[in-house]
Amino acid sequence: MHVRQAVLGHISTPSGRHLASVDVGSLIRRLILFDKVIVRSFRLKEVPLLVRTFGVDGFSSLLELGLLCFSCGVTTVILEASSNGVRHLPLNHFSFATAYLNDLDATLRSELRSLQSISGLKNEKRASLEETIWNSLAREPATYRQDLLDQIDRDFRTSTPALKVALIDSVRKELGGRDLKETEITMSVEETSNRIFHIRNRLPESFGFSPEQTHLVLQRAAGAVANLDHVSPTCKLIALSPAFTTARPPCCSGSWPASSLL
Repeated sequence: MHVRQAVLGHISTPSGRHLASVDVGSLIRRLILFDKVIVRSFRLKEVPLLVRTFGVDGFSSLLELGLLCFSCGVTTVILEASSNGVRHLPLNHFSFATAYLNDLDATLRSELRSLQSISGLKNEKRASLEETIWNSLAREPATYRQDLLDQIDRDFRTSTPALKVALIDSVRKELGGRDLKETEITMSVEETSNRIFHIRNRLPESFGFSPEQTHLVLQRAAGAVANLDHVSPTCKLIALSPAFTTARPPCCSGSWPASSLL
């Protein structure tokens, strides 16, 4: 079974609480290229436009046939806790947590009321369409948030090479794009207490960064690793798809569909 049978990615660009744009062309290309498309949805706000694009029957068919579904998970990673702007940890120290929307189901149900704006969509058919959309949702596994934190902690405990790469990129940006050699940056990670990681470095000595500047550079790098680790638990989302009942998700096999190109 080919690993390109399913793809997960965004098709919309949010602006605050609203949508700035929806790339319908990107979705159509994915539907042509893949057996199943999982849309990383912005609280189902894309749905009314997609219903108008494909028609009620066409959109319903895509969902019912399993060609299209939506993922609305809103789990985010918190890099450092603070109260009233005051950090709980010293500079260059990080401990990770997750945040999520408690009333996600109620929020999504309320968003589906926007289907009332579609001309000619009778109440009975709208209710049926709402249930079809609801049943198409690919939900985060119960262990998603813990799996994510476990992966991040594991990466920092083992000083994943991705952190060094991310740090080089962060320093390069701080220096205005200056070319850097890997040997110019030294770093190590120490777990000073349970799940508190100190990124030791010589950035102030090497580049003249202030303590606060150094912390921000490290924060960008740590955030990049945390965002990358979203891929690992996301595998479970795709693994739940029938398209992958006998094949490993692409992110688990060392590759990932280039949804940004679609």
